[in-house]
Parts: sequence; structure tokens; C-alpha cells
Amino acid sequence: MSDFTRDPIGLQVQRADSEEFIRNIHLGNTIGERDWAWEKICFEKIQLGKSLLRKVNELQLLHSEHEELKEQLDRNEQKTREVQSDLEKQMVNTQKVIKRLTEEKTKNRRLEQEMENLKDLEGRVNDMTNKRYQLEQDISTLNNILIECRKELQEYKEELQTEKIKQKFLEQLHDMKDTALAKANGDNEKLKKKLSILADERPEYLTGQDEQIDNKRFKRKRLQECRYCHKALVPGQNTGTCYYHPRKPVHLHGNNDPKIKIWQCCGQEGKSEPEGCCQNTFHQPL
Repeated sequence: MSDFTRDPIGLQVQRADSEEFIRNIHLGNTIGERDWAWEKICFEKIQLGKSLLRKVNELQLLHSEHEELKEQLDRNEQKTREVQSDLEKQMVNTQKVIKRLTEEKTKNRRLEQEMENLKDLEGRVNDMTNKRYQLEQDISTLNNILIECRKELQEYKEELQTEKIKQKFLEQLHDMKDTALAKANGDNEKLKKKLSILADERPEYLTGQDEQIDNKRFKRKRLQECRYCHKALVPGQNTGTCYYHPRKPVHLHGNNDPKIKIWQCCGQEGKSEPEGCCQNTFHQPL
């Protein structure tokens, strides 16, 4: 390192920090050198004072910045504590929310289970509805069958009532028949007695000869007929069994065909007269 430096004029001078220059100042070799060294020292002192003042100002600035930073740090710490408190509160709220969500999730699971149970119940209800519909159809069918059975039963009752009336009527006819038969038997006995008395007095008729009936104005011929069966008789030939009905026929009540008749004595029906229910040993002419 060089021991000389330039002065403001531009001349080379010896540096103040040179060991030899300092030693010369202590020794006081020359006055000019001492003055120059003193001025140099004062100049450097002033420069050092200015530098120190700048350093002090910088230190004050740094101190103020340090205070500001400290205050900012305190504010940041306060904010950090507040943020931490908020975070803790948020954590507590989050835990509460998580707890609520867990409860809601549990409730949702229960609701899903209940929904599945409701679906099962709905399926059962649908099955029961279908069964009920089938039962209603079966009941409707049974009601129709019951109505038909009631109609048939009513018809059977009406027929039975008709049969009862007919049976009662036939019983009455049977009683009347018995009465008429007893009366006819009595008449037959009387007629037998009369015939036994008049057997010798009866006139003889030729076979096939009609009875002559006299009239004041004219004469006519007619055949004899049986008193009971109304069969045409040839005079002198009234032998044979006589079958007859003791009572006249009547029309049956409620019969749509007026040509069909019923004989009250025996209950026989027909358009033409059937064979008689009573009999005599021979025909009785009128």
C-alpha cells in the first residue's frame, strides 16, 4: 500500500495513517508536517463525526424501525393470537358442525332405513290391496251367485207354495171324491134295488133299435146315454163297466192355457176328458 495520497490541489502527500508519518508527528520532525497532520486529523475527525452522526441517525432510524417492527410484531402477534383464537373457535365450530353432520348422517341413515321399511310396507300394502281387490271380486261373484240362489230359492218357494196349494186342492178333491164315491155307492145300491124290482117290468128292445119318443107336433129318434159317463148306449145293451168322474172339470188357477182342465175328483189334467176315476159294474141309462 502506498504511503502517499493526493491533496485537494493534486500534490502527493503522505497518508495520515502511515506509521512513519505518525511517528514523525510524535517526534515532531517538521512543523509543516505537524500542521498538515493536525489538519488531516481534524478533517478526519470532522468526517468521523459526520459519519458517526450519520451512523447515529441510521441507528435512530434503525431503532425507530426496530420499534415499528416491534410494534408491528406485537400487532402481528396480537393478530396471530386473534387469528389463533378465531381458528380455535372455528375449530370448535367445525367440530360442532362435524358432530352435527355426523348426527345428520346418522339421521339420514335412519331415514333411509325408514324409507326402505316404508317401501316394504308400501309393497305389502299393494299386495294387500290386490288381495282385497280379488276378495271384492270374489265377494261380488258370491253375491251374484247368492242373488241367483235367492231367485232360484224364491222360484222354488213359489213352486213349493203352488205345489202345496195344489196338494191341498188335491186333498180337498180327494175328500170330495171319497164323498162322491160313498154317495155313488149308495146310489148304486138304491139303483140295484130298483133294478131288481123293475127287472121283470122292463120292455124288450131289439138290437140297434132306437127309442121312439112321441111328441104332439113331431117324432124324433135319439140314442140313450149313460147317466155317469155319458156314453151312448144301445137299448138293451148297457152291460160293461162304467168309468166316470163324479164332478165336472174346472180350469186350474194361474194356468196360461185355458184349454187345459183339471178334474177335482182325481186331480187329472188334460185338454180331453181322461178315463174316469170311479166305476160301476154296468151303465145306468138316463
